[in-house]
Parts: sequence; structure tokens; C-alpha cells
Amino acid sequence: LGTHVAQKGSYVCDKYFRFDFSHFEKLSEEQAKQVEARVNALIRANYPLDENRNATMEEAQEMGAMALFGEKYGDKVRVIKFGDSCELCGGTHAAATGQIGYFKLVSESAIDRGYYRRQRRGSRRRDGRDYPCR
Repeated sequence: LGTHVAQKGSYVCDKYFRFDFSHFEKLSEEQAKQVEARVNALIRANYPLDENRNATMEEAQEMGAMALFGEKYGDKVRVIKFGDSCELCGGTHAAATGQIGYFKLVSESAIDRGYYRRQRRGSRRRDGRDYPCR
């Protein structure tokens, strides 16, 4: 979609997750299919979670972590990596991307001018348990 896209919020639970992002227009069906294909390929790559729960903000930045939507952070932050993706995060995560299951975009809505919300249908972990909401 381009380098202008930025995460503006999210919500994760066992049934679905919501991802709010900046973009200048609603995604086309082709763009949505490309996003689904890319995300599903990353899930299937089964990247293991690499986590540091006690990094300083300076250490996190040196690791390449991104603070995604302007949150306030304390003295110590949680840094997670899956493959090349590295970010600050306070939420629950799978031990590897392969545990996430199939990714399917199910809706998109405009929540503000230039901000869109996408929802994904959830699936259960490979061990049959649901992911907890956060």
C-alpha cells in the first residue's frame, strides 16, 4: 500500500482482531487479496517469537523496534520480533507465526478521514485453544 501507511490502533481476541491504519482510500478487492496472500505467507513461514521483556527504549530503538501509534512507554518496554518484524508491544502473542492460523479480511470501514479499520476472522491455535483477548 505504501510507506505512508501506519498503524493507528488494534484489538486482539480469540474470534477476531482489528487493525486501524492510515491510508488515503479504501482498499480495492485486489489490494485486499494481496494483503491476505502476504500475511498468510508470513504466517506459514512459522517465524518463532523472539522476545525481550525488559529493554530500555534506547535498546529497543537500537534493535530496530517501532513504536506503532504514539503510545506512552515506561522505563522498560517489551520488544517482540517475528522474522524481520520488530516492534514494541504490550499484547499477547503466539510462540510462532504458524500458530496464528488462516488470515482472512472480513470487513473494512472508515473510522475517520484517512483512517480505516480492517477486521480479520480468527482461528484457533494449532493446539485447539483460543487466543485470549487483550
